[in-house]
Amino acid sequence: MVKLLQTNFVGVDEYDESDLINVSPNPFTHQLNAELFADFGEKAIVRLLDLSGKIYPQKTVQLGLGHNRINLEELIATAPGVYFLRITSAHSNRTLKVVRK
Repeated sequence: MVKLLQTNFVGVDEYDESDLINVSPNPFTHQLNAELFADFGEKAIVRLLDLSGKIYPQKTVQLGLGHNRINLEELIATAPGVYFLRITSAHSNRTLKVVRK
């Protein structure tokens, strides 16, 4: 699980649950899932990008308030390599590195 930390001015590390995103398995072969927390119930666009910025087929999902699990089976028809998984909504933009074996 990836935890993004924000350091405040007194030097205490904190994380906000809304910043958490977990992608598994990573590296992946035939299956990829993302779990994330959403502060709002809203639509989001899930994109897979390669290192050159090429966007592979994208998926629009409806996020519910709180914990969400997204099956990304449609996005994994790619060659082995390093990619960025980007989940964008009106209130959030999250990007995570994933590896295709």
